[in-house]
Amino acid sequence: MKLPSEFEARTLEWMGEETYRALEAALQTEPPVSIRVNRTKWSGEVAGEPVLWASAGVYLSQRPTFTFDPLFHAGCYYVQEASSMFVEQVLRTYITGPVVMLDLCA
Repeated sequence: MKLPSEFEARTLEWMGEETYRALEAALQTEPPVSIRVNRTKWSGEVAGEPVLWASAGVYLSQRPTFTFDPLFHAGCYYVQEASSMFVEQVLRTYITGPVVMLDLCA
């Protein structure tokens, strides 16, 4: 990814050489692909590494074409960035009684 030169200059000045070069290298790599399985609709297994802070989260080894997967269309899983699944860990830690929640982020 080629960033605008003005952005590069400002970011380099703000972050410093070492951190900026790490950012630059990170932008050249493929991002990890993770999904969250909807256990109310599907109890099947998914090949991949578990997301440690999310019981239904899985890292996939490669990005499939999700639009061709009937399980995706049936709502059996959702493509979701693993970091956004961290809320499960927070809730498990701080919520001790029964609770009803509504996710308005979508």
